[in-house]
Amino acid sequence: MTENTPHPTAERLPPRDHDDAAVHYDVAANERVSEATVAAVAAAAGRDPLDIEPLYGAIDPEALDELTQPHSPQHSPSLVEFGYCGYDVAVHHGRHVVVSDADT
Repeated sequence: MTENTPHPTAERLPPRDHDDAAVHYDVAANERVSEATVAAVAAAAGRDPLDIEPLYGAIDPEALDELTQPHSPQHSPSLVEFGYCGYDVAVHHGRHVVVSDADT
């Protein structure tokens, strides 16, 4: 974890052969995926979550939360991907957010 990490479960990790992720973030049980996404991207950018652009410019936060809600394993998508603040964001099973540098 780095000093700039705003959340105790957000980790800045070095690139790996199969995954160039900058930040891995575990969504807390009482946290919305939309909030976790903003926190993870802010950690990747080394900025305060209040200083980055609003999530709704990239994806509807309410729709993201609803889509990743663990209603049942059969109905919850295993992966949701989108771009936000110059990063690629992947939400896995609604419980884990991975933020990677976007390919330019």
